[in-house]
Amino acid sequence: MAKNNKVTTTVKSGITFGSALAMVISYCNWHSIGWAIIHGLMS
Repeated sequence: MAKNNKVTTTVKSGITFGSALAMVISYCNWHSIGWAIIHGLMS
């Protein structure tokens, strides 16, 4: 059961990191907070 909990925690943090990365890259490319939010939600 501990292994399953570790996998779940890793997946959740991976999704969070991916969303944050998408928002940062989007903001750097487009210089728009609106697009950054949209890309963060859709990543």
